[in-house]
Amino acid sequence: PPPPPPRRRMFAKPFRVKSSSAIKGSDSAELSHLVPNKEEFNVVKLYSHKGKAVTAYVLNKNPIFFEVDKQIYPTVYTLWSYPDLVTAFTTWPAVLTKLAGGADLMLPGVVVPPSGLPEVQQGDLCAVNLVENRAPVAVGLVTIPTAEMIAADMKGKGVITLHTYLDELWAFGEKTNPPVIPHVYCESGETGHQTEEEEEEENEEGTDDIEHVTAELDSIENDTADMGTLGFNVENESEHASSATGQTHDSEGHGSEIVDLKEITKGTGNGQDT
Repeated sequence: PPPPPPRRRMFAKPFRVKSSSAIKGSDSAELSHLVPNKEEFNVVKLYSHKGKAVTAYVLNKNPIFFEVDKQIYPTVYTLWSYPDLVTAFTTWPAVLTKLAGGADLMLPGVVVPPSGLPEVQQGDLCAVNLVENRAPVAVGLVTIPTAEMIAADMKGKGVITLHTYLDELWAFGEKTNPPVIPHVYCESGETGHQTEEEEEEENEEGTDDIEHVTAELDSIENDTADMGTLGFNVENESEHASSATGQTHDSEGHGSEIVDLKEITKGTGNGQDT
């Protein structure tokens, strides 16, 4: 059977750093593929507020990957540079603060694009982005296959949230905001001219990239004692924010404009629970 998913809300509250080891790309042939020469790459061992052991890989002050239970996951900092690295679901801007607080993404909050839902299986790694901006704001695991989502009439839990923009892992970095990356479809509902074969090829390339990074870090582990163990539509947006995260209380309504996400998240204290 597959390993149990990591505990959710790992980074909703401050974590404790156990140790930090600095390694330069020039010190290791394997690491040089991931880190430019003379750049400092830090391996940080930490414990979440619930005691979960996590390893964070930090480049230029930003965590780029984190490892839990011998599985490696990209952070939002990495996905902002490589938005197509993993399959993504889209939700509403008002849902972001709920996800940052540790809530999971419920299927009623998923915005289905004109091209339909992406094909996923239970346990697949995925990202979550917002309407009008496909820069990922959350990383998680799919709960059920696409066919079952449709059969369930888009009800129930869709994504287990592991890490988000505005959570404590994001705050461990330079706290930058997501870039603005347009979706491939326009407001009229027309889609781009990408074929199914091209979409499948992009998904395969993203999987290959993750596997390559995992292999590189595994090689580094064998050569470096300090590395430790690795394993590498819509009537009211506020209503969507509540149903999207399985919470019944009212959430703030926000317009669909997300050019500046700081306006969306104003008053949340950067999404950090204390």
